[in-house]
Amino acid sequence: MFKVIIGNEQSEDDLEEGGYGFEFLPIMLSFFQNCIAFGEDAFFQFEHEQDTPFSLLSKSITRILAIEKNIGDMYTSSVCVMKLVGTVLENCTGKIDKYLPDFVSLLYNELDEKPTSRLYKSAILQAFAMLFVYNTTLTYDSLEKLGQTEAMLKTFFSEMNIFRKTYEIRRVLYGIACILANDPRNAPEILSTEIEAMMHTSIVLIDTYVGAKEKEIKKEVVCIN
Repeated sequence: MFKVIIGNEQSEDDLEEGGYGFEFLPIMLSFFQNCIAFGEDAFFQFEHEQDTPFSLLSKSITRILAIEKNIGDMYTSSVCVMKLVGTVLENCTGKIDKYLPDFVSLLYNELDEKPTSRLYKSAILQAFAMLFVYNTTLTYDSLEKLGQTEAMLKTFFSEMNIFRKTYEIRRVLYGIACILANDPRNAPEILSTEIEAMMHTSIVLIDTYVGAKEKEIKKEVVCIN
């Protein structure tokens, strides 16, 4: 299905606009997420034409982002890509260690392009939070090796106000909780001296979550009535 989405790379039209299934990625998102979450080792071991589902996903990520930039879409498929990245990080613990620097670099490059969509920036930062859920220490190492520690962490903690939905806040809180649960002596200096500030940020996010949840419940009650 990934090949249907990104198309034939030998075709000039597909290279620019993707395959005939590109516009259906948002509809297929839940299917792909379920395959990742519940497919277990099959996601890495099942091979078709020398590709595993994970290797196809890895190839497709950069292609989908490039295609959407080519066609000038409003980040619809890019948001889906970041949700898939988050799903991989949440469900494939210990299986993609060697790919973690690639994910860190991908998120940094996308943020560096200063996306104008709140939803897309939120999706990138949610995926960044899930890096710490996957492996906090390994994420620190990847950030250091890529020279992106200060830039990424400053951006992440300066954008807390863009998370408005409960699902957004949950993922970010999960990531911050993993940072706080890790030995602060292993944290980069920019974090090791800001434990109190991170605790305060968590409290603010929890309060925001409660407010957002109350609004969602009210909407549900109105719909039922």
